[in-house]
Amino acid sequence: MLTLIKKDFLTNSWFAYVGIVLFIGLTYVVTLPPTFMFIITFFGFFGSIFLYDDKNNVNLFLKSLPVKMKSIVLARYLYSVLLIILILLMQTGVMALFSSLYSKTHYMYSFRDIIVLFCIGCIIIALCIPVFFKFQSAQTAMGIMLTLFGIGSFFTVDALVKVLGMTESFYFNDLDPGFVMLAEKYLPFFPYVTLLIGTAILLTFSIHISTAFFKEK
Repeated sequence: MLTLIKKDFLTNSWFAYVGIVLFIGLTYVVTLPPTFMFIITFFGFFGSIFLYDDKNNVNLFLKSLPVKMKSIVLARYLYSVLLIILILLMQTGVMALFSSLYSKTHYMYSFRDIIVLFCIGCIIIALCIPVFFKFQSAQTAMGIMLTLFGIGSFFTVDALVKVLGMTESFYFNDLDPGFVMLAEKYLPFFPYVTLLIGTAILLTFSIHISTAFFKEK
């Protein structure tokens, strides 16, 4: 399984990882919301793995190996979770680097932000991976996910605007605190513990569904 996870990380060159750091740093300096940049960066990097596998018929090769299909699916989930952690570490590192210059003008992650964003990333995994394993074409799956991503973004922004009380004016760059506020609003009882447990349960169901789809693919 570790070999499969390593394979996913090595699918992208070191230049791609350097590019992520530069992208995160640049968007942070120009005050684009880091929470949305996290989601966009993760979704783009995460989806590229499936597109690569589809283009190079990697799944057919993996199925020919003496490895359990569940292990193949689980490796992709573990890679995705590690990718979430890596991007969050990159973002917090950039924030720490520029904290002396921008601490009063730029948004800095708190521990609560990190938990919420980690769970958001895991929810994206839980929803997207079964779709990618269900369809023969990764391009079709990506098209579906981009459509759902656009619809979800619309409703998410609307919910953030309401929870932040932006009734008269709307500032996209000021939406970052809203994610934590939404979690605390809809999960008033131990919100972060509840969110982590709920996310873990969702991931468990997702793994079983993806395994079933992968066997049929």
